[in-house]
Amino acid sequence: MPGLMSRQQTIRVGGVPEHFNLPWHLAIESADAGRCGAGVDWTDYAAGTGAMLADLGSGRLDLAVLLTEGAALGIARALPVVAVSLYTTSPLIWGVHVPPDSRYARIADLRGARFAISREGSGSHLMSLAMANRHGWPVAGLDYEIVDDLAGAIEAFRQGRAEVFLWEHFTTEPAVAAGHFRRIDDFVAPWPAWVVCAHEPAWQRHRQPIESLIAIVAASAAGLATAPDRVTTIARRYGLEPAAVEQWLGKTQWASEPSSPALALAAARRMLHQAGAIQ
Repeated sequence: MPGLMSRQQTIRVGGVPEHFNLPWHLAIESADAGRCGAGVDWTDYAAGTGAMLADLGSGRLDLAVLLTEGAALGIARALPVVAVSLYTTSPLIWGVHVPPDSRYARIADLRGARFAISREGSGSHLMSLAMANRHGWPVAGLDYEIVDDLAGAIEAFRQGRAEVFLWEHFTTEPAVAAGHFRRIDDFVAPWPAWVVCAHEPAWQRHRQPIESLIAIVAASAAGLATAPDRVTTIARRYGLEPAAVEQWLGKTQWASEPSSPALALAAARRMLHQAGAIQ
């Protein structure tokens, strides 16, 4: 039956291949994750929240670390998805990027520009709605180019198919340094960035090992946050400059224990409703 763990209880987890999810990898690599009473199978989703939400809703994943606004969208659209815990308590910082030779210099200039998004319902899509909503632009008239992932956005800029791209600030540092993007500003999401969501049938049948796994990962995150080598570890694994890692760590806080995402989801739902993305 799709979405239900096997008799060996392997929990299938999805997440973006970014530094936020290093606590998951450290827990899996150290075998700490196995203390939840199940195996853990991790899959990277370079295409982000929209792709994970589709697989979580269909049962190809049991758990996923989703952007809060993506989780709110999936739940509002009646997917069999339940948000079970906050993963971070700090918001995501979205870099607002344009091509290096673009005429755009500030967010206010972007009204009417074509947005590169990974896919419909992705964080890059929903944050474009949030930014337009905050600036009073007509969200119904936003123009999009679907690019799949970060590499697709670089190519879309090169070919002139898109004019602006929102993606996590520090993940795009190498692309900015290489001259593929020019960052004109940041847009900070008005709610905690990440929530852990479960496929509802898997959650109903295997709640105990899932809750245990989330607690183990929270402990892994707490250990990473205070580890003496945390900056060099993150910089090496994700190709980031140590100075950027230090800056990111100063703005990021993982949830110290499993905690309710209800308030964060409510804030995201309000924005999605105001922007016309949900009823």
